[in-house]
Amino acid sequence: MKKILSLVLALIFVCLALVGCKKENEVPQDTSVVSDTVSTDSEFAYDPVLDTLNFEGMEINFLVSDFEDAERKEFFGEESSDSVVSAIYRRNNSIEQKFNVKLLFTETFGADILQDVRNLYNTNDATVDIIGAYEYYGMGLAAEGMFSNLHEIEYLNPQSPWWNQSWNDTCEYSGALFAVAGDINTSIITKTQVTFVNNNLLKDSYPTDTPDLYAVVRDNKWTIEYIKELSKNVYIDNGLEANPRDLLDRYGLVVGSISQPSQALLAACGYQWSVMGADNKRILTLDTERNLDIFERIRSLFDETKEGIFVAKDLPGVYYYATIFAKNNSIFSMAPMFTAERLAATDIDYSILPIPKYDEAQENYYSSTQDSHTFCAVFTMSDAKSAVGAVLEYMGYLSKKDVVPGYFETFYKAKYASNPETMQMFDSIVESIHFDFIVNWSRAINDILKKVRAIGYDPLKEPVSEIASFQDSCQKYLDSTYDLIEAIYGQ
Repeated sequence: MKKILSLVLALIFVCLALVGCKKENEVPQDTSVVSDTVSTDSEFAYDPVLDTLNFEGMEINFLVSDFEDAERKEFFGEESSDSVVSAIYRRNNSIEQKFNVKLLFTETFGADILQDVRNLYNTNDATVDIIGAYEYYGMGLAAEGMFSNLHEIEYLNPQSPWWNQSWNDTCEYSGALFAVAGDINTSIITKTQVTFVNNNLLKDSYPTDTPDLYAVVRDNKWTIEYIKELSKNVYIDNGLEANPRDLLDRYGLVVGSISQPSQALLAACGYQWSVMGADNKRILTLDTERNLDIFERIRSLFDETKEGIFVAKDLPGVYYYATIFAKNNSIFSMAPMFTAERLAATDIDYSILPIPKYDEAQENYYSSTQDSHTFCAVFTMSDAKSAVGAVLEYMGYLSKKDVVPGYFETFYKAKYASNPETMQMFDSIVESIHFDFIVNWSRAINDILKKVRAIGYDPLKEPVSEIASFQDSCQKYLDSTYDLIEAIYGQ
């Protein structure tokens, strides 16, 4: 039956073939551990039953995605001067000693994790317990029956504060929860899109009325129109090249003609991908009046005819944002959070704000992360599910307690971290990270995310006609995905 199902699924889920490599990584033994004392603060309290467990040397095997753009490993580490890497290392040692288990990690590159998991499943191979997959490639595996229902995993509590509840909502259907993501998955933070502000250029451009942008955010006024207004009158032609507009000039905003800022702005503006139908299945709503207005506002930020805005085309990758911002020639830039690490060697005085929202009437700011972050799933074939549940739950707890706090220290140099407002802004951005069912399952829905976000930054794609060209077909893929999930996990 599994082979027949796999053949059918192969027609629906087309795997991108990328050359990959694997390497075994065993957590080194060390006597240093992080504290395993249950916090008196209920926010960080884990179930005390975890303190009673002993799994007698059992091996817990992780299969995790490895990517060239990762600043550091997020599932395992080593003793290091990097505070985050060291915290991950000590976390894993503590888990091994607490439960008497051995954590083993195998990395597989990019899309290779798809075929690796399928091969294990089709050969009834139980040598993998936990899958730490890249969201874009991995979520479709749930509709192939390869992820366990996490509601049935002993000791794992998906409602714990170290699991992102917005993510949980997008990964649950037909009584089954397919994956969790949270403080273990540090790529959620590193790849969250934010607005970088060059504080010195802001003061130079507005010397007598420099806005307090932290106050602007708090007062609910940090909108697309606000950033456009601040950007439009600050253009300075440095006259160093024959081309009157290049990256040697000064701008209010430099934005990449690339998918990440467009996707972040869609999320920040509350783009509504779907509504829930009467049968508890989503119906796509890509071209509502408000959604079309969101496109109009977003596209105005990618309009290279606006004097204070520079649209950087043909970027070699997301890391190039740091290179652009480090040129010290724009007040604002929208880029992944990890850009801050790459600015550490510069003398730029910068702040980090959320991506601007739709308008002041929108109640909340919404932050989003690239679809290259990871999640955690339990492999269907695992024969160590109770131990796996305990390991994941305690790993989440220690990640929230000890790993995530290290990111603030990493992303900000000491002189910025001493500012309480900066710490509050960092926390509020992380807490506002939001997920959507359609985005998370995009690859199974005929790559709907890639199609929609391209409309935001590509001036040649007219929103109404472009959406009309693919919305119906994507709805069919969505319906088919629901049918597969119900067939496998339905109650």
